[in-house]
Amino acid sequence: MNLFLINFKNDKNAIQNKKLQSEISKILSEKIAEIFYGKKLTLSHQKDGSPYFKNEENLNISISHSKGIIALLFDKIKTGVDIEYIKNRDFKNILKYFKIDTEDISKEEFYQIWTDFETRYKAKGDNTKSFIYKDYVCSYCINETLPDIYETEFSDDFDNLSFKKIRVEYLPESKIKIK
Repeated sequence: MNLFLINFKNDKNAIQNKKLQSEISKILSEKIAEIFYGKKLTLSHQKDGSPYFKNEENLNISISHSKGIIALLFDKIKTGVDIEYIKNRDFKNILKYFKIDTEDISKEEFYQIWTDFETRYKAKGDNTKSFIYKDYVCSYCINETLPDIYETEFSDDFDNLSFKKIRVEYLPESKIKIK
């Protein structure tokens, strides 16, 4: 299991353009599959929008983007990742919709609850981990082991991608789960 965080903060066009981020995600997914797994694969999408590699059953992928970051999670089983930029929003009203008491919930806790929910939905699993990365909360589903986590600054030179392995500090498991 490997998680890749691609930072677009220096490319204003990519930050603003979701379609561009989706296209770049496709190219990066295929390139990372080739570099890290030695497989030349083609990314496609199921009818429900979930990504998969054509003609490859042993490598699954989950993709998430949020304001200048793309998160790509690769695993041998169906998996899920979600990343969200921590910003001010009326999260208390959102959580009330799910009948969750919001008296003592911070912004970070809200984003952990939200990304955890999205991740479990994508992976159809329950075992999640969350961490703060810069100004983002990232959650993913795990199987037996924690992933290696890599980061890189976006470069349109896809043949010379450079990834740095990083360590993260995990958040305590949230006691609140959206069902």
